[in-house]
Amino acid sequence: MTSHKSRRLGENVVTAGTVGPAEDTALDPEEQLLKNFRNICRFCGSTFKSKKSVRSSSPEGQYALAALGRFARRIQRLAPIPDGCSALISKGQSNLPSVLWIAITKNGRLVSDGPSVAICFGSQGDGAVVGLMDSATFKSAELTTVLRTGTRKKIIDVDGPKTSYNDRFVNPMEIFASEKSAKRFVEHLRKSMLLLEKHYALKK
Repeated sequence: MTSHKSRRLGENVVTAGTVGPAEDTALDPEEQLLKNFRNICRFCGSTFKSKKSVRSSSPEGQYALAALGRFARRIQRLAPIPDGCSALISKGQSNLPSVLWIAITKNGRLVSDGPSVAICFGSQGDGAVVGLMDSATFKSAELTTVLRTGTRKKIIDVDGPKTSYNDRFVNPMEIFASEKSAKRFVEHLRKSMLLLEKHYALKK
């Protein structure tokens, strides 16, 4: 995968060496995942309240990117990603994007190139939307997405000033920052990974 190309377009490839916030090794893997998830949600909520852009290179920006990297690696342990796929995290260009995300997609591709399994964090810090997501740029003829905007299906808002993710999901599930267990989240991730694998198998 050409990681510099991803970085130029505001995406970072997650590798085993990515540094993240210190983790509590006394917690089991699902508890660690949930703790990491809440940390990212809190960060999103605090930046939303401050109404200030966060530079990717600032200490706050580096903390957020490290937390996303750690969360992405933990996801890969609990919900193994399909062969030939990689995890990407949102980086932004100069500033962090208003909607942070993690996406699993084909090696060498960007999230704008095709479907991915995505976790998009609500900018207000209330949680995230998880599932198989169509390209944010080009709609796939093989995928049917769910309309969430203007319906009761949408509580967590993952649209930003320059991005629209709310209605891009095939099987959206809202995961709230107040979740007590990661089981529902992990199970949905696994199902979404299978859908992604099936999609690319049909495209061969």
